[in-house]
Amino acid sequence: MRREKVIDLGNGLSVRVTEITVGQYRNLLRRPEGDLSFEVMAFLRGDQEIPVDVLDLFTDLTNERIRTMTFSEFRQVLDGIKEVNCDFFGVLTDLGAAAGILGGMAAGTSIAPSGSSSSAGI
Repeated sequence: MRREKVIDLGNGLSVRVTEITVGQYRNLLRRPEGDLSFEVMAFLRGDQEIPVDVLDLFTDLTNERIRTMTFSEFRQVLDGIKEVNCDFFGVLTDLGAAAGILGGMAAGTSIAPSGSSSSAGI
């Protein structure tokens, strides 16, 4: 079941946060711009907006609405995104680790699991 959470920001304001699907993430990666980079300082200066495709995946926010939010409200939304999409972020981390191990194996290097004191190769 797809997770959702409504974050009550007070004063009748709320934000809906949704769990994304594998297909939505794949579509995001295929978008014509192809650049998912996000520079925090550019955003804070007003030189960059959060890509609408990304906002639409995770929340019902608009860039215009974000501009009127306080940092404490924005933090609540970010925490909600992390909570509702914890499996998504976990899978990304796991896939990145697996890719590193497989890449190391393909290159012929040994990678010991973290915390391992073994000097033997895999």
